[in-house]
Order: sequence, then C-alpha cells, then structure tokens
Amino acid sequence: IRYYKLYCPPVMRTKYKLTRQQANFWNTVYRKGLGEFAYRNNLDLRHISFPASPRARPEVFDVDISDRALVGIGGGKDSAVAVELLKEMQYPVSGFIVETYTSHDIAERMCMIGGIGSLTIRRTLDKKIFEALPGAYSGHIPISAVYAFLGVLSALLYDYRYVVVGNEHSSNFGNVEHKGETVNHQWSKSAEFESLFQNYVQEHRTSSITYFSIVRPFYEIRIGELFARYPKYFPHFTGCNRKFRIDQKKRPRGLWCTECAKCAFVFLILTPFIEREKLIEIFGRNMLDDRALQPLFADVLGFGEMKPFDCVGPFEGAPAALLIAREKYADSAIVQALKMKGR
Repeated sequence: IRYYKLYCPPVMRTKYKLTRQQANFWNTVYRKGLGEFAYRNNLDLRHISFPASPRARPEVFDVDISDRALVGIGGGKDSAVAVELLKEMQYPVSGFIVETYTSHDIAERMCMIGGIGSLTIRRTLDKKIFEALPGAYSGHIPISAVYAFLGVLSALLYDYRYVVVGNEHSSNFGNVEHKGETVNHQWSKSAEFESLFQNYVQEHRTSSITYFSIVRPFYEIRIGELFARYPKYFPHFTGCNRKFRIDQKKRPRGLWCTECAKCAFVFLILTPFIEREKLIEIFGRNMLDDRALQPLFADVLGFGEMKPFDCVGPFEGAPAALLIAREKYADSAIVQALKMKGR
C-alpha cells in the first residue's frame, strides 16, 4: 500500500488469484485505510477494485500452536496496559516490535520494563519512495493494518495463538467526511477493521490464530487511568508520532515534542491521574502553560474546526479529563484562557 499510494494506479493486477470476498476485503482496506491520504490530496479512491477470479479458492490451513500471546509494542501507554492486563491474568506473553530501518529502542525498553521477552521484525522500504518522484503523492497509510499482517505471520512462524493489540474504543471515531466516506485517521485501529481482519484471517488464511484488541471497550480516559497504575513506565513511554519518523533528523530530542496534537491529547488525558509535577517531568514542561498551543488544545478539546489527524480520542475524553483536573491546573495559561471564553 505504501507503493500504491505514490501514483494510485486505476488498474489493479495480482499474481495471486483472489476470491470475490478477498477482493472486497482489499478494496475496503485500501479505500478506507487511505481515506486521510485521499482527503489531503483531494482524490477519489472509490474506483479501487482488486480483481476477483471465479476459479480462486481460499487456501485455509490449521496448525498446532501454543496457547500464548504476541502483543504489539509501539512504546505508548496503550500497549503497556495491554501487557499488564495479560500478565495479571497470568497469560504467557511476548512483545512484538516492528522496526523500519532503525532500531526501536523505546519499544525494546518497554518490554524490558514490563518483564517480557520480545520478537522484532525489520521492515524495509525501497529508498526510492523517499525521493522527490515526479507526480507522486504522499500521505498517511493504514500502518496498523500492515502491523496486523506482520503480527499474524510472526505468530504463525514463532508459535503464538493470539496477536493482541492495544487499540481502544476511541479509534472508532472519524475526523471528516470526504467523497461520501467518513475519513478516520485511526481506521486501521478501529473495531471495523479488527472485525474485517479477523474474518479475513479465519476464512481465508488460518483459524489457528486470532487477532484482537484487549482494550477495545475502553475510551482513552479509562486507559489513562489504568496506565497511571504502572509508574515504572513513566520515564520511558511516548505517544508522540514525531518520535518515530523514519528520518531521524526530524525526530524530537526527547520522548515528546510537546508541539503536536498527540502530545497535547496524552497530556490532557493523564492530568487527572498523574500528579502535576510528575506529569510535567514526563513531558519536560507544562503544556497547558504555553499560550502558543491554545489553537492546538482547542482542536483536541473540540473547540476548533475539526478533530486533528492524529491518534487522539473523541471530543468527550479530553474535556472530561481537564474538567476533573481543572483545580490542579487552574493557574495555567490555557485553562485561564478557556475559562475567560466560558468554555
């Protein structure tokens, strides 16, 4: 999909014959998974059509596999909570890490702190796609869908029955409408994708492995509350997507850039549950005391034009968290400004 988006060719060809059900699955993954990409580039991807063959037959196989879980580790609070919940149930668990070009030290450290082993997959992309190719498009891809397939393949190769992720209920909510479609930055983390992917794997690949999110029922604010129970992770986790840019020169020096929507959202979500001084220590500063960030916080809190294209929850979560913690941050510039506006 990373290569497809460069030019969005109108005709699809596959060497592997697909059934109609398989083709429909891929049509949906490409169309909805590239929704934000299509919106930003003003493209209409409703024409995407993988070819189906009446002669194709699903090749489903079953294998004997150990009753243990492989948990996707990205370095954030959600995967840490997923690991701790499984450990509390005394379930055998290992971390699953995907590296692209460079080592993922943050995820490896999170596994070490969680007291679990890890399996690392190196994902390599053709360097040409980072060049200034004439007429090529750029933009967001459904990276969690890529990780889902890598997770199932790894579970099959290395003997794990479950591929577990930390995708919360908040990922089900979209950002904007485009060409008759709801655009959701987190679509490949959503319950819709999870269900489609589960069915695809079970019906067309193998029924021996199950992919699911252990925190699916929870909103971000509930995950923030759970994460606050595990202070051992505080100095080492991050949710800032800029920290994981392929170009290392564009990464912030610390674990948090404290300038993006994701940093603002995580800061807000954790305000009720982690002591003020500790939270400021984690982020390196009190983000609510920077007037320049007011438009960013307005977007996250639902006072702006639209929900930011980032892994942030719906508009109910952040305001609720700030309301709970308002006394602790009453003297902060952003809280004062919002109070003056009657928010």
